Amino acid sequence: MVHVGSSQASPFLYESKGEQGAYLALSHCWGTSQPFTTERSTIEQRKACIHWDSLPKTFQDAIIVARKLGVSYLWIDSLCIIQDGLEDWQVESSQMAKIYANAHMTIAALSASSDTAGFISSRGYPSSMLSLPSGNETDPPSHVGVRRTLHLHNSGPLSGPHCNLFERAWTYQERLLSRRVLYYSDQEISWECRGATYCECGSYKPSKFSWEDDFSMRLHQAYAVLHGKESRVKFTSSHDMYDWWRHSAVSDYRRRKLTKESDRLPALSGLATAFQALTGDTYLAGLWAGDLLHGLLWSSSENGRLPPEYRAPTWAWPSVDGGTFFIIEGLGKRNQNISWFSKKIAASCTPAGSDPTGAVKGGHTTLYGPVTHSELMISDLQNGKTAKSQLVYELFIKDEPVESKQTIYIHRPNYLSPSFSPDTVLVGGDGLLAEGEIEDTVESEHQERGKVKTQRTVRRSRLLPDDPRPAVRGTVLLLLLMSSKDTSRSVNDSSRYRFLVLGRSTTVAGAFERNGLLTLVDFPWEHHGRNIHAVARMAEVTIV
Repeated sequence: MVHVGSSQASPFLYESKGEQGAYLALSHCWGTSQPFTTERSTIEQRKACIHWDSLPKTFQDAIIVARKLGVSYLWIDSLCIIQDGLEDWQVESSQMAKIYANAHMTIAALSASSDTAGFISSRGYPSSMLSLPSGNETDPPSHVGVRRTLHLHNSGPLSGPHCNLFERAWTYQERLLSRRVLYYSDQEISWECRGATYCECGSYKPSKFSWEDDFSMRLHQAYAVLHGKESRVKFTSSHDMYDWWRHSAVSDYRRRKLTKESDRLPALSGLATAFQALTGDTYLAGLWAGDLLHGLLWSSSENGRLPPEYRAPTWAWPSVDGGTFFIIEGLGKRNQNISWFSKKIAASCTPAGSDPTGAVKGGHTTLYGPVTHSELMISDLQNGKTAKSQLVYELFIKDEPVESKQTIYIHRPNYLSPSFSPDTVLVGGDGLLAEGEIEDTVESEHQERGKVKTQRTVRRSRLLPDDPRPAVRGTVLLLLLMSSKDTSRSVNDSSRYRFLVLGRSTTVAGAFERNGLLTLVDFPWEHHGRNIHAVARMAEVTIV
């Protein structure tokens, strides 16, 4: 902790010895550079004294607030964690749930874009002067200063372009885990706790969170997850808790920015730790073992790309850089007729360090369900004629009893509802067959790589959507996860079948890697007289 000192005594780092007491926590944007941190070479110096003039303004302002409130201790992550000590960083980052949840209050530098900006300063209110006639021709008019309402349409003080803090991924869990937050923006001070939100200007005065405010609703749900009885909003089932994690926590978190994309899992570790304490479930790189099949139903935006280094197994959403959303809302509700075709056999992840909910260095899941071998062909309608590609995805299904191929166009430009969502730009690659495995379902190129037999497959890449690429054709595996049907509609709704599109792993023999999510409506090849149940076979599939 930082002991904030006084006007006569300099602050310093204090290493506690198990004492208990009140402290504040700072939530802030570091900025593009970190001018003042604690490292192994400076920790002893920080324990002795931290010179006031060496502190960036945001830290100075936070210490001033703590002193004014009479709280002697302050948590500042960049000072209280040794930044060049990987082990200390992993241990402390795994404690974020406790640090922010147990803080007496969190000070949030809402508008400051960096530590050098500070948050205590003169305010730039948008104002003007009105001239009011006196009613008497001999008396001069009166002048009244007026200020424009800060929160138009009851938008609230914690939204808008001045909320730089909410653009950063690390601060997401800091807000949800804190019991009380005091926000300093460039216009006013705002207060947020589990009971209400208030602003200094007085134009936003709800006595409780407004249910029309979507994020307030989610915030209450977060408190229900993290604090149980302390929230007025209760989850009625474990399904509701997992649904909150997928559709609120992960979706909101993924929209935020990271300076280092490698922090994608560590920056969510505190929230995952709190959620794990409530559910007792096993955490799997952003997903949960008790909700794994639902958790696999994620889709990436068109700008998804493969990270430059390993981040997570391909079946987990952190394995792709770019936006992520979960494709099915409301699973398990009364108006959804759900059928599951696959089941989980096993799943695990290997932590990269001491934090069990932080970065991982490996993982796999084994599923049992209907699988169909096919070939995926990707071609560009433009053939390089324009800078922007227009890709066509075709599946060639081999119906073995009939010895005929059936072609499905699963994604074409200008389709209103393309059914295939690739995780990234897909390219060709050589997948590794297991020892003794015979590829006997589709006509595909395969060759020997030393003693390992390979097969031409499709895999993810780091290419951007408009980068030129050759036509791709390779073996893929379709794993049918589930089907859903909305029974609330007046017109009979078609069933939607969700498949994982898997390519042979290029690193683990006999295993597969995820390439995307496929949605088919009532199986478009049924008119040939055969459906998925005739084409598919039940099998165990390991995905890495």
